[in-house]
Amino acid sequence: MGQTLMQNRFLPWLKLFLKFAFAFVILWYMIYSGRLDLAVVRQGFAHRDYLLGSVGLVLFSLSIGLYRWKLLLEGQGVLLGMGEIVRYGMIGAFFNTTMPGAVSGDIIKAWYVIADRAGQRKTPVLTSVLLDRVMGVFGLVLVSASPVLIFWSTVWSTPTLHSVA
Repeated sequence: MGQTLMQNRFLPWLKLFLKFAFAFVILWYMIYSGRLDLAVVRQGFAHRDYLLGSVGLVLFSLSIGLYRWKLLLEGQGVLLGMGEIVRYGMIGAFFNTTMPGAVSGDIIKAWYVIADRAGQRKTPVLTSVLLDRVMGVFGLVLVSASPVLIFWSTVWSTPTLHSVA
């Protein structure tokens, strides 16, 4: 009885420590390999207006994306609170940033939802993640194609932009 109580108290702290250790190892590797230049990061923090604007835009787009995923999950019959959506979304964002491949975070996010909810069917969760990814790509295509449509005469009058049009 005493040992399980000790495990129940110790295990969450061990998991938290391992998560932070994993994050610090990734940061150390990025700095050591030259993929993260702290001088460039320092320059980014020097311009407060740009930094605050960038953080605001990232938070806005992230909240819109999380709300879209929440709606997709509800459409599939998976009811999660906004706190859980944010938690799983941040896990997905972390792994999208640190792991190779753009969909690795989505797969891990879906795995966490399925693992944390006993009896949860996989298909609705995976479908919501797939639809979220498709909608995100469609949004990127729409945003990137809109300047071509808005400035059609300029694009069509420039021979090198014919392939883009």
